[in-house]
Amino acid sequence: MGSKIFAALGAAAALAMPAAATVVTFDSQASTNLIKQYGPTYQEADLTFTSGSDTPFSLFSWGANSFNADPDGATIASTTNNVGLTITATGGGVFAIGSIDLASAFNDAHGGSVNYTVTTSSGVLTGALTLAKLSGLQSFDVDWTNVLFATLSSSGGYQLDNVDYALGASSPTPELQSWALMAAGFGLLGARMRRARRHAAMMA
Repeated sequence: MGSKIFAALGAAAALAMPAAATVVTFDSQASTNLIKQYGPTYQEADLTFTSGSDTPFSLFSWGANSFNADPDGATIASTTNNVGLTITATGGGVFAIGSIDLASAFNDAHGGSVNYTVTTSSGVLTGALTLAKLSGLQSFDVDWTNVLFATLSSSGGYQLDNVDYALGASSPTPELQSWALMAAGFGLLGARMRRARRHAAMMA
């Protein structure tokens, strides 16, 4: 009986484990210049970032200056506000995004919001991520799963960094409920085994 319970809990643990996550940092675009322009498409790891504008220099990264919200690396931004920056899996397929980092366009504590439209295999999610009036990158746990493509846009512009993603439908971060259920299951198993040991001792 105990081996069956262990097997069941092992299977549950495997299901609850997060998918292998990768973080897109854009650091390969770091530059000593004021600005580094490229685009309209940029690929890193398994993701493709496409500007809504098809001009040759529609994506850019700030260089080594105070505008760069990632002074040790680089961020990505669109040269034109409101056109949208779309994230897809290179080669197609679904993926999940656990978190992203955002900053204001000029890293100037301007605040503002970044709108998102996320098309998944089961529907469309829309909303906005609100930036505090602070300089530097701000992290947002978005937990978008089964994503076909996600588009970010802002009337005031923004910088994007540290896209934490995993290919496939599962989230790169485990759901708290899944971990809680698994912990409860192991707790019940431990209690059952302790009772069985006490019963065996009494019978002896």
